[in-house]
Amino acid sequence: MKRVNVFLVLAVVLSGMIGVPAPPPATASNRSETFVSFLVMHDNSFGDSLQASFNRHNADISAYDSEGMVVLGVETEDDTYRFTFGAKGYDTRLKERNYRNTSDFWHRKKHHVLDIHNEGGASCAAKGSFRVHDLRYRDGQPVRFWITYSCGSTFFGHFGEVRYNHPGDGGSLIVGPWSVRWPNVDRRWHPPLIPVTVFNPGPGRARLASARLSRDTSNAITLQRNGCTKRVLRPRKSCAVELDLDTRNAGRKTGELILEEGGGLVRRIPLHAFVLRGYTRFSFKGARGDVIVDGRERTMTFANAMIWAYGTRRGLEMSFDGKGGAWLRAEFGPLRGGRLRSGRLYRVGDGGNGYMDVYGNGVTCTTGIDGYFRIKDIVVTHGKVRRFRLKFRQRCNDGEAGVLSGEILWRYLSRPG
Repeated sequence: MKRVNVFLVLAVVLSGMIGVPAPPPATASNRSETFVSFLVMHDNSFGDSLQASFNRHNADISAYDSEGMVVLGVETEDDTYRFTFGAKGYDTRLKERNYRNTSDFWHRKKHHVLDIHNEGGASCAAKGSFRVHDLRYRDGQPVRFWITYSCGSTFFGHFGEVRYNHPGDGGSLIVGPWSVRWPNVDRRWHPPLIPVTVFNPGPGRARLASARLSRDTSNAITLQRNGCTKRVLRPRKSCAVELDLDTRNAGRKTGELILEEGGGLVRRIPLHAFVLRGYTRFSFKGARGDVIVDGRERTMTFANAMIWAYGTRRGLEMSFDGKGGAWLRAEFGPLRGGRLRSGRLYRVGDGGNGYMDVYGNGVTCTTGIDGYFRIKDIVVTHGKVRRFRLKFRQRCNDGEAGVLSGEILWRYLSRPG
């Protein structure tokens, strides 16, 4: 499979011809459709912002039952993929419903299963969710289904759609995906463009009259690239439109992408996004003699860096990947079975009650760390950190190095000063 950068068009096959005189539309049918797509949001084992799609014209696609799990195999000239969806427990068949808090198939006893991997060893089996829209069996084997999924975190996971022998909508073109749902994103983090592909399976040429957004679509969703309006597609050719999401303002964003064939058939693709509230920022300043940032001062936000944080009251971990290759990591936590609580000061070093390590760009503290950090505010629900604000002061090499100080906000609701 050819790997495609996010700024290229998601193509089922190569783009169709432009400027051909408009023919009559191909004959409509109720044929079944097989279409598989996924989009990687950010760099992970599958690639950086990878877009890919498959159908029966560019891949061998098959499905089978494995102890109640639905397994879809996709084989191309370059790679082999396996998509596995399963309900919690053994020999438990899927039903048409939502499945959340998934894991890989090794943990099927306690979790639903969402496991996607390729022959090269790339995989996505982290916490995710999927929805079974349609599923039919015959002689114990899945013969028809439609599943949408989201695997992994917002930044390092991917999401997509699987349609296998699913009834078409009666038009002459195959459109995918049938719905667009961005993973929940943070304010001012710019997600990759989301493509919608239009494919002509033949036998005749087909014309797409227009591709446009409905009037009630949120202003935050825009049609960034439109390669389909007034486009004539020869058999086995495709076009695509790409949707952009503006994340400057928090809240729910909805709308519809309207695709109209030359023969008058209109398709409406629902669009949905949610931009999380809160402010995320990492500001730091190194004094003379600091070994981590070499005395520099800088502020990282989603406008100039990829930022991620996770943890519990037992400890926090953060990563900051700035433009130009600069990166930092930070860890904070209590000692002796303690917990992180709002308003509490944690001292690091001999006799302290906490641990801390801020490092990056290949540089770490070679010996002990002295200093402190204060949790200004922290919110934890269901055992996981949702938002926090902290300040820290760190000195490497048993306090002999210069001071590195800073403040970290993660989805903090109040505007920082």
